[in-house]
Amino acid sequence: MGLIMRDKKWQKLEDAILQDVREIDKYAQNSPGSGNQGIKGDIYTTNLGLNIECKCYQKKNVWEVEWLNKCEEEIPLHSDRTAIVVTENNEGKRHVHLTWDDFWSLYKRSLNNENL
Repeated sequence: MGLIMRDKKWQKLEDAILQDVREIDKYAQNSPGSGNQGIKGDIYTTNLGLNIECKCYQKKNVWEVEWLNKCEEEIPLHSDRTAIVVTENNEGKRHVHLTWDDFWSLYKRSLNNENL
């Protein structure tokens, strides 16, 4: 397994994702303590219902299903938040990982909102 990048590339990834998310949730923020205490996940959204975890590794294939499982487990019971893991590999390519059911639910909601 590749090593976590120590030159703060993970922080640049989190900041870039946060900037994108703020286009539709201006109150989104980096989670204090990210996984150590309080709010879980790396990025907390106030009105999007997303639990976003970011992973940045020095290898080409960075996906590990355990990250999504952990992100899902950190969501409180009876919450409708959606677990999403954003990965960035050593080539700077970013990918979003979520379950099919969550993707399909989000997609249908976006279609319904467009057709209002």
